[in-house]
Amino acid sequence: MNVEVIITVVLAIAFAFSIGANDETLATLIGSGGIRLRYALIVGASLAGMGSYFLSHGVAQSIGSKMINDAAVDLPRFQVWILISILVSVTAWLLFASKTGLPVSTTYSIVGAFMGVALCAPLLGTVMSDAIQWDQMGEVFVGLFASPLLGLSISYAIAIGIKRLVRRRIKGLSGMEKFEWIFLIILVFLAFFNQLNRAGNDAGKALGIFYGLAAGAQIDAIELVLLLVAGSVAVGMGLLLLGRNILKNVGKNLIEIRPSDALCIEASLSVVLLLANILGLPISSGQVLIFAIVGLSLSKHEPINKRKLKHIVSSWFVTFPVAALSTAGILALLVVGLGI
Repeated sequence: MNVEVIITVVLAIAFAFSIGANDETLATLIGSGGIRLRYALIVGASLAGMGSYFLSHGVAQSIGSKMINDAAVDLPRFQVWILISILVSVTAWLLFASKTGLPVSTTYSIVGAFMGVALCAPLLGTVMSDAIQWDQMGEVFVGLFASPLLGLSISYAIAIGIKRLVRRRIKGLSGMEKFEWIFLIILVFLAFFNQLNRAGNDAGKALGIFYGLAAGAQIDAIELVLLLVAGSVAVGMGLLLLGRNILKNVGKNLIEIRPSDALCIEASLSVVLLLANILGLPISSGQVLIFAIVGLSLSKHEPINKRKLKHIVSSWFVTFPVAALSTAGILALLVVGLGI
């Protein structure tokens, strides 16, 4: 591997670490009292590592190389510098957000970064409209907009169903407590399942870089496997070391939840994540989870912490331009400064 590829590999592993750090999948399990934070970090990190390695293949191949138009951009000349610009920009933003407890969208960050590449199209020997494969970008946008609405709808429907079940079958406080214990057991397994699927979907956005390097014959098959393992471990370590603030902010600050409430959210997230992984669509799983919480709030007619929700949603809107402008700035500095 040459120096540029080594830099790209190191940054890709750092990106994988930042993805793990911004993972809020187990937040509802913590918020409902199903598991203590320290244990959630340990178990979540282990599951995130396994999910990253075994379940990321579909998303890894659909993100990255399919969005840049190889025919329009002089890839052999600019590929490494484009990757470096994207990785520095997105990783820095995710780490900043994780440290401040904001669950930002990894997918929004990446899409914004690709738009930043498009802004630098004249420096890459093309025009903005030709630099991006817009049909592939369109598929990503479909996933981004459809998935949170689906998450909200499913969460709302399940919550209504559980409410009707409680009215018909549960009598007295003791019956309600037994009911919540049953749902807590189901919730634990479902949340762990979601952690695997979430890692598979999100980690594919980082591990896809290694597939791209392998496709370009810049690393061999053995190096690819080793890098996939390293990237998967990095995802788990990111959650273990920096995931605390995100889990606390989402799990305890938006709405008060019982195990049955958390189950509605996790079931909704599970369905959407499973569909996304099957279709190979990179979605914002954090966005799905937040919208599922909103769906639960609507079904219960209980207020959600609007200040916290506004803070989180604002971070989504900020993510796109931050990623685009920072990527464009870094890429322009590299291309012009190094005289590529």
